[in-house]
Amino acid sequence: TTSQIWWTEEVYMAFERLETGNDNALKDYLQVAVQGLHTLTQLVATNLSRGDRVKFITLITIEVHARDIIQRLITHRVDNAQ
Repeated sequence: TTSQIWWTEEVYMAFERLETGNDNALKDYLQVAVQGLHTLTQLVATNLSRGDRVKFITLITIEVHARDIIQRLITHRVDNAQ
């Protein structure tokens, strides 16, 4: 999906920033991911059609997984995209 392609690009760019000396690059992107999840959860609490609600819940599930991957990269101190 588009969100997964975007996530891949953003994580790759965070690794590039990390490799050039920005030690907080992945942590910074984690905060972006958390903020995006917050926005999605606010949207799902609004008056949506059943179909739209299912779409948002599916997207939230994907984004939670992506957030967890970023957290694992930080926890395991992965420092490059290789």
